[in-house]
Amino acid sequence: MIPGPDHIIQCPHCSSPAKVFTLISGNTFGATVWTDGKMIAPMLPKPPEVTQCHACDGFYWSAEAEKIGEVSSPMLGPSLDDVDPEWSKAPFIEELEEEEFWLALSSGIAPAKQQEMRLRIVAWWRSNDPWREEPQPVEHIRSDEAKLNMEKLIELLDEADPSEMLMKAEIQRQLGSFDESIGILRTINAPELEAPRDQIMGLAVGMSSALAKLGYV
Repeated sequence: MIPGPDHIIQCPHCSSPAKVFTLISGNTFGATVWTDGKMIAPMLPKPPEVTQCHACDGFYWSAEAEKIGEVSSPMLGPSLDDVDPEWSKAPFIEELEEEEFWLALSSGIAPAKQQEMRLRIVAWWRSNDPWREEPQPVEHIRSDEAKLNMEKLIELLDEADPSEMLMKAEIQRQLGSFDESIGILRTINAPELEAPRDQIMGLAVGMSSALAKLGYV
């Protein structure tokens, strides 16, 4: 993994600057993929897709924020160019906490269907994150907001897209709707999805709603 320069973006609400790390190169060595589709790759980290401004608390998509400059990453050595002091001391954008995702969803930053679906997917992943810890928390309980988000996401997924149907089946399984999950999985015939489909099927047949690592990765 080789870091690139830190990009400076500005909040679309108040124009406050923030940093976004970049990579010149990376790889998926040692990556873990979970049944909900999230991949965690230590050598290929990704900046948050949605963040909250440190100055005005407004929510925004990091990829849609205007880039106003860049500064050298400390790992690359000091910059030889004059850098705006406000850029140098700007904080890095941070991933939202689960509760902040519910506020983001009601803030109006996802007016289009595809935006709402993506925001609900990353919110679902965030609500699943406690189960990615080692050891997994025994008493962690999914919040009502998280359950509602999953139900709303089911409505947005395209029944003509095998990948989205696999996600739909996984959501149903995590909600404890095992028969619904199995019924969806039986309709998925895409060869490239056979391994995750079969693993999720085994979990659903065993009436397990637990998040799991995909064993074929």
